[in-house]
Amino acid sequence: MLLLSAHHLGVMPLALSGSVNTILRFLVPVYRSCQRGEPHLVAFAITEPGAGSDAEEGHGAAAYRPGVVATPTIGGYLLNGRKCYISGGDLAKTATVFAALHSEGMESWTCFYVDCDAPGFKVVRTELKMGMRASGAAEIEFTDVFVPNDRIIGGLRKGWALNRATLNASRIPVASMGVGFARAATETALEFARRYTLGGKALIHYQDVQLHLATMVAETRAIRSLVWEEARDAWQPRQLNASLCKFHATDRAQHVCEMAMDLLADHGGLHEQKLEKIFRDVRLTRIFEGTNQINRLSLIEDWQDQLMNFDQGIGV
Repeated sequence: MLLLSAHHLGVMPLALSGSVNTILRFLVPVYRSCQRGEPHLVAFAITEPGAGSDAEEGHGAAAYRPGVVATPTIGGYLLNGRKCYISGGDLAKTATVFAALHSEGMESWTCFYVDCDAPGFKVVRTELKMGMRASGAAEIEFTDVFVPNDRIIGGLRKGWALNRATLNASRIPVASMGVGFARAATETALEFARRYTLGGKALIHYQDVQLHLATMVAETRAIRSLVWEEARDAWQPRQLNASLCKFHATDRAQHVCEMAMDLLADHGGLHEQKLEKIFRDVRLTRIFEGTNQINRLSLIEDWQDQLMNFDQGIGV
């Protein structure tokens, strides 16, 4: 799931750049290569070792000192610094890399389209993760990586807006990941309750178990409905809607997984039940695409003008 979706996250800045030339020159060849059976994965590189959530939240970014810097040179820029937790960065052939311009702050963030086999580009390591292990989380080092001017995506100093647009487009898919995990946990718990016996009868016949399962089903269907509702207008994503969908769906999904673990008790930790993997995997959905705390702040940030205008009504 993450291995495939991280690739589309990487290509999103190309698609949202607003440039037909960028799409035809860079994006179309990626998918033609994949159609030929020659996988071309693209990584999305924003997170830096000292950044935390600053790359996803305006107030933090205002005081953050950029960790990857682009220095002007003849015909382009030289990138220096590190990115971390880059999904698919260990397998990617190209990457959309966000870097600040030399001696400027995050307001100068610019997106560069980088070949991963370029001199100076190095995958330092791939993290051993708690969950979603099928998709590598790589730390990448840039040492005088040359990027020509024609590989600047969206224009100089336009990276912040491009990053926000990309995250708004990708947060609803992350919410849908939460729905999938909640459904898998619920179905696992239901099957367990049908076949496991206690006191000579299956768990499903006990009323407290029925109440527990009913809550899990209701939670799962509720967040599925939320995702579908917000996805209707996802072609024109708004930060408020995308952030709300992401944090609420993934928070409730983890709660459903915890309820499944409660029901299975000791059996829930066994690898053969698959629930422990679901439990490990769901936790990451509350972290990437901005932590859920950052997404709550993003909702308020997007709504701020209306909230602070006391003469205007607010409809929730």
